[in-house]
Amino acid sequence: MRIIRRYASALTVPAARLEALRARLRTTSWPVASPGAGWSFGVDQEWLRALSARWEAGDGFALLEKALNAVPSVFFEVETEGFGTLHVHAFVAGGSGDARPILMTHGWPSLPVEYVPVIEQLRARERHGGGRGSPTLVAPSLPGFGWSSAPSRPMHARDIARLWRLLIDEGLELGPVIAHGGDWGAVVSSWLAVDAPERVAGLHLTMMGLKPDIDASDPLDDAERSWIRHTQKRLAVDGGYRELQASRPSTLSVGLADSPAFVLAWIAEKLHQWSGPAAQQDPERLQSAILTLASSYWLTGSLGSAAWIYWADRHAPQALAGGERCVVPTGYSGFGGGFFPPPPSRWIERAHRLIYRNEHPVGGHFPGWMASAALADELQRFTIALNT
Repeated sequence: MRIIRRYASALTVPAARLEALRARLRTTSWPVASPGAGWSFGVDQEWLRALSARWEAGDGFALLEKALNAVPSVFFEVETEGFGTLHVHAFVAGGSGDARPILMTHGWPSLPVEYVPVIEQLRARERHGGGRGSPTLVAPSLPGFGWSSAPSRPMHARDIARLWRLLIDEGLELGPVIAHGGDWGAVVSSWLAVDAPERVAGLHLTMMGLKPDIDASDPLDDAERSWIRHTQKRLAVDGGYRELQASRPSTLSVGLADSPAFVLAWIAEKLHQWSGPAAQQDPERLQSAILTLASSYWLTGSLGSAAWIYWADRHAPQALAGGERCVVPTGYSGFGGGFFPPPPSRWIERAHRLIYRNEHPVGGHFPGWMASAALADELQRFTIALNT
C-alpha cells in the first residue's frame, strides 16, 4: 500500500439532497404492523414513523451538518494491493506537546461522527486542565463506510489495520498511538496492536475484538463458560443481521440503496436495542444519533458496502495463532446494555496484557453516542494508567 496524496475536502449537506429525501419519505409504503407489538419482533412501527417525520422535517441533516463542522476533515488517497484505490476520510483534531495521539475506530452501523462529542469533551478538558499538551485525535471512517470509498472487494479487519498503520506512519506522521475501538473498531484496533505493536502505545477497548486461543492446559473457568453461554444466547436472539450481512450483503444493499425508510429502520433497531437503559433514559440523544447516522449513510449511499466487512470476516477468517497474545498494554471499559455482556477479566487476559478495567452501568454498545463524557473519562484514565 502507498499513500498517493493527502487532501482536505469540506463535507456538506446539499439542500437538493434534503428535498429529494423528503419526497422519498413522503411516499414511503409502510408495512402492516401488529398492534401492540412494540419492539418484540423488530423495529416499533409507530415509533419509526414518528422518527421518519422528524427526518423529513430536516432534523437529521441539521444534526449531521453541525457534527461535520465541529472537527476538520482530511482525506487520504491510497493505492492498495487487491482492493483498488481508496479515498479514506478521517476527522483530525491536531494536538500539541508530547501527549500521545489517540486513534478512534468506529464499528457498525456507526461512523466516526460518533466520536465528535468525545473529541469535543477531550478538547474542552485540555483547554482548562494543562498537563502534557493536547493529543492529536483521529477518527477515520472504515473503508466503504460513510465518506470513505468502498474497496473493490470486501476488506477484512486485519487488512484495514494495515491501512491504519500506513495512515499513522505516512499520512499523519504520528508517533505510537493509543488505539481505541468498539465493535469492528475493536477488531481493527486489536489487529493493529498485534501486527504492529511498536506503533501502538496502548489499546483501549469497549468490546473484545479477538478470540483468544484456548490452551487445553488452561481450561475455561465457570465465569468464562457462563459468559460464553450468555453471548451465544444473545447471538441466537439478535444475530440475524450478522448472518444476512455475512452471506448476502449484495442483496441487502438493493433495499438500503433505494429506500430511506429501510435505512432508518435498519439503523434504528440496532441503536435502540443495543443501547440498554440509555435508550430510555435519554431518548433524544438516541434519536439524534440515529438521525445523524441515517443522514450520513443516505447521503453517501454506503450502508450496503458497510456490510461487506461481515462477508470478509466470514469467508476469510483470521485468528490469533496458538499461544499468540497481544503484548500491547490494554484497557477495557464496559458500558451496560451493549450487544455483548462484559467478558470476565480472565478471558481478556488470555489475549491481552490487561492493565486497566472499569465498568459503567449505562452507555451500551455505542458509548460515543450515549455516554460521551464517560468514554472521554475512560480514555483519560487509561492514558494515566499507561503513564504510571
